[in-house]
Amino acid sequence: MSFPIIGVVGGGQLARMMAPAAVALGFELRVLAEGPDVSAVPAVASATVGDYRDLETLSGFARDVDVLTFDHEHVPGEHLHALAAAGVNVQPSPAH
Repeated sequence: MSFPIIGVVGGGQLARMMAPAAVALGFELRVLAEGPDVSAVPAVASATVGDYRDLETLSGFARDVDVLTFDHEHVPGEHLHALAAAGVNVQPSPAH
């Protein structure tokens, strides 16, 4: 049985705190980090550095995960809607 890969946009304290729990439950947690020195980078096995405000960067990151969630609320709403329309499992859903 394989568990979903969880992608977290943002590499702050919330993403860092998610990492141990995700690993303990058997999930893989990946982070789209704002920079190489943000809090969550050393806590996860896979971190991509990129700009969460760029739709192409977000789409590329989302392509390799099963569900996409967030460390913060700063991702542009239109990007969330575009990702959801493209079939990305965005949680929480931008429709709510």
